[in-house]
Amino acid sequence: DVNGNAPILHLFYVQLVTHTASVGRVLYTASTTDPDLGRAAHVQYELFVDISGLFTVNPAGELLLTQEPPPARPLSYYMFIRATDNGTVRLFSFQRVVVTFVDPLGAALDDPVP
Repeated sequence: DVNGNAPILHLFYVQLVTHTASVGRVLYTASTTDPDLGRAAHVQYELFVDISGLFTVNPAGELLLTQEPPPARPLSYYMFIRATDNGTVRLFSFQRVVVTFVDPLGAALDDPVP
């Protein structure tokens, strides 16, 4: 089984979520393709650059809300999801994800948090 291809993720994703979203809610599910066969095609997900501590990624690639978002702060968060295959030489790719919390009427609450 030759690992000649990195997993493929879309480069960028934006998700709008109401600031009343419940803890444990799936906000987004990363979707990858990897043309390799066998073990090399199995993909694992990790979350990078989430300084807020509000999010996690599970083994299925689901981005989950881990705590209630603060209601009175800028509420756009930028992070990366890394998809890594299980080949002998592990290959990976990144996807930038932006989660923006909005009020229940759909208006953005504030400016983005870098």
